[in-house]
Amino acid sequence: MNDLFVSDCGDELRLSFDDLVKYHGRGSICGLSITYKVIQRGFEALVPGGAPARESLSVLTAFPGPGAQDAFELVGRVVTNGRYTVDKNIPPSDEISIAAFGSYYFRITCDNKSVELGVKPGVVRPEFIDIKRKKMKNLATPEESAKFRELQFEMSERVLPQDPADLVNVIQITD
Repeated sequence: MNDLFVSDCGDELRLSFDDLVKYHGRGSICGLSITYKVIQRGFEALVPGGAPARESLSVLTAFPGPGAQDAFELVGRVVTNGRYTVDKNIPPSDEISIAAFGSYYFRITCDNKSVELGVKPGVVRPEFIDIKRKKMKNLATPEESAKFRELQFEMSERVLPQDPADLVNVIQITD
């Protein structure tokens, strides 16, 4: 699994998935895992082989999960610095998977260049989304809640070893 690199005050920082776990914990391990892959794919498109400057990054997403928010915060300090926006009205499509609420759409901007990304449909299993929706409404049974926790770790273990291109669509790159 490839680490992420960002520039911070002229120094290049290397951030591993374990670094993200140390920051976020394992509460939303699946969102953290998929967002790690989204960031890898986005950085490949924006700065191939390079390290974007933290202060140059901004994010627009339709996915409101805490794992995603914390991943982007650690990598780019985008939440703290007001460069992180959630718009749950961006719909899923043939290139963007539906989420329990919103969709798995991300736009990462570095300086004046942006990449729009979508988690591929099928990466997030329907059972996961169904149980998450029940949990959000406090309608999940204890068994469903336990199953959801299993599905979170299953998804993390499934996506982390994969190439980001197998999980995440690059929809558009704009300068």
